[in-house]
Amino acid sequence: MAAEGFRCDIEIQVACARTGQRRSSKAFRNVAVLKRMGGLQVYATGYKTAIRAPSTEVYSSQVQRGKLAFIKRADTTFTQYNLSNGQPDDLIELRDFAIAQGAQSKSIINTDRSKKPATPSRAPLVDRSNHLLQTPSPTPTKKLSKKRKAEPSPKVRALHSTQMTKRSRVQLTSEQQEIIESVARKENVFFTGRAGTGKSYLLRQLQKRLPSDGLYSTATTGIAAYHIPKVLIIDEISMLDGRLFELLEGVARRIRKSKAFFGGIQLILSGDFYQLPPVNDDKQAIFCFEAPSWDDGIKATFSLNQVFRQKDDTFITILNAIREGQHTQSMLATLNQNVEVSKDLNPTQEAQDDAIHIFTHNADVLQVRCYELQARELVGQMNQKHLHALSGVAHEYTAKDRGPREYLMGCPVPTRVVLKKHVKVMLTKTISVASGLVNGSRGVILGFTPDGMLPFVRFTNGVSQVVPLEEFSVLANDTVIASRQQVCPMIPLTLAYGISIHKSQGLTFDCAVLHLAKVFEYGQAYVALSRVSSLQGRLVAKRTSTDKVPI
Repeated sequence: MAAEGFRCDIEIQVACARTGQRRSSKAFRNVAVLKRMGGLQVYATGYKTAIRAPSTEVYSSQVQRGKLAFIKRADTTFTQYNLSNGQPDDLIELRDFAIAQGAQSKSIINTDRSKKPATPSRAPLVDRSNHLLQTPSPTPTKKLSKKRKAEPSPKVRALHSTQMTKRSRVQLTSEQQEIIESVARKENVFFTGRAGTGKSYLLRQLQKRLPSDGLYSTATTGIAAYHIPKVLIIDEISMLDGRLFELLEGVARRIRKSKAFFGGIQLILSGDFYQLPPVNDDKQAIFCFEAPSWDDGIKATFSLNQVFRQKDDTFITILNAIREGQHTQSMLATLNQNVEVSKDLNPTQEAQDDAIHIFTHNADVLQVRCYELQARELVGQMNQKHLHALSGVAHEYTAKDRGPREYLMGCPVPTRVVLKKHVKVMLTKTISVASGLVNGSRGVILGFTPDGMLPFVRFTNGVSQVVPLEEFSVLANDTVIASRQQVCPMIPLTLAYGISIHKSQGLTFDCAVLHLAKVFEYGQAYVALSRVSSLQGRLVAKRTSTDKVPI
């Protein structure tokens, strides 16, 4: 062990022991963790703390992925220390030392070290939906400039953690590496690409490498004017109206008191303008690239061409044709080979267990999620069947609304949520960015806490955690004007058997039932179809016709 200790990132959360509601959270990168008599000492810039081993719980099921967790329980609170981006051997040594000092292991420890690779590489948190599969795209739409070298520049190397060896670095394609080069040069960057080309994956890698000071990331629906960052990452830029983009650019210049584009804020924009367009009720939508300031400020544009999500060349060809409006009747016939026409909208029992239903309208999704359903709603019957088919006690969470009801019409959780063990759920609010538990993360409930009856969820990224209660508030000028909470706050989960097309952007499913009968916008059918990783995993509720795949 080096004198400066073992290096990793750490997130420290303090939560209420009864409800699980988070009271405070702080995160530090590249901290030093040292072994000390009685436990571990953590040193970060301007901060230090101790993890005292006696009576502390240790969770190490993800240690080979570079993650380790400690939980210290008190009468009214518990503190959770989430270590990530560490070398597996280092974290194993820290785990074993803590146990020797009195900590209690809550995970099965593999004592057979002979099967472990001689030099295990660190496996940082990776969204499985965009995992690099080394699958080439058959028809690249645009070749990147060959003038720039693929070899990282000194500035780019500075973006990589100094603790990462060449062996343990995440493998990036030359296309992705070129974008990182451009970001390192502090250029305003826009990168696009077909569905499944790793746009979300690359954004996560940029977020890990860029200094956290002054970095702000948002989806188009979550932009807040009071954030004044140095670097602004906007995902799904295609859904941001060009008029709003122009207004934000002007506001940024005034707030920063600078005549530079966006007031000198570096922009990193990602999205696919072939997918969902901006939502505008009263005017014709204008894309961001049609805004007058776009050409003045966005100088570096890239296209990712290597498809990772799908491996079937036939499926990739069909998706590319639909994306560009060049699909044929024979292609639609191929899609219709796996049509689900059952009245209760259920595919085969095997597929039903894994399939998620993707709808065009949120109203249909809510019908699927709602527990109290009218018998005439066939879609609702499907979800009711899923819930009632599970044995065990039902845990009910009832919300108490405060403020004007119309302000809560878009609340992501209903007024009543019923959950059971083994039910599939999805987060409706980000609870831990460091752990990858963000809005839209899916998982399965493994059980409930004995006191607060909070759900313990294993998420698809491998993280298992008690989900705390959260308040859902509507704010104006930092003042709460309406909220939805459960006497104490509401559970930030919803059943994950149905999802809207808009909500599905950036996600990948092995099996999905697509409801395209109500497609009303360009790009909707393409987004829904491209969420599925293969033709075999795609079922459509009704036959797909040309009018349901508008050009």
